[in-house]
Amino acid sequence: GAPDMLIPTYKLNGLNGYSESEKPVFMGHYWQTGTPTPFTNNVCCLDYSAAKSHKLAAYRYSGETKLTTNNFCFVKIDPTSS
Repeated sequence: GAPDMLIPTYKLNGLNGYSESEKPVFMGHYWQTGTPTPFTNNVCCLDYSAAKSHKLAAYRYSGETKLTTNNFCFVKIDPTSS
């Protein structure tokens, strides 16, 4: 697997971000941990490391323009269960 590494800030300088006026976007493959929450009002990661025994996450989207932590649903993966 890929190592857990942060991208150095200097490599991000000059890149345009995803404007908060854009439509909500959902992404994965970032191995987040902790309690699922949107990155911004319109950017949300659904990968909370289920393969590493963390959380299997989903988001109940109802057309809202501002994403909310309350719309996440998730289960903690127990590696000892069958």
